[in-house]
Amino acid sequence: MKIKYKILAPFYRKKSKIECHQVLVKSNSYYKNLSEVHKANFQLRTLLFISTTNFSSEPGFIVNKKMKIIISSAFVQITFGLKTDTLNKFNDVFICCPKFLLL
Repeated sequence: MKIKYKILAPFYRKKSKIECHQVLVKSNSYYKNLSEVHKANFQLRTLLFISTTNFSSEPGFIVNKKMKIIISSAFVQITFGLKTDTLNKFNDVFICCPKFLLL
């Protein structure tokens, strides 16, 4: 585990790490196939992304923790193995709730 993540790890509550792990195991096949060390890095990178990003949505649509974890894990998966673990310029994620018209 990189020194950066060893330093950051104690700042995240165990409950947050467990919740993150549970969501990732259910929703991310890439995460499931990682070694335990890489899973720990992936969790921390996901939690770091969540804490450095502003998530918002349309009025009336509530963004819950599970959504934030899944969206953040997509970014982490794309950048896993790279030095980038946060967005430097674009720290806002806007989530649109699609409205379907049934004919």
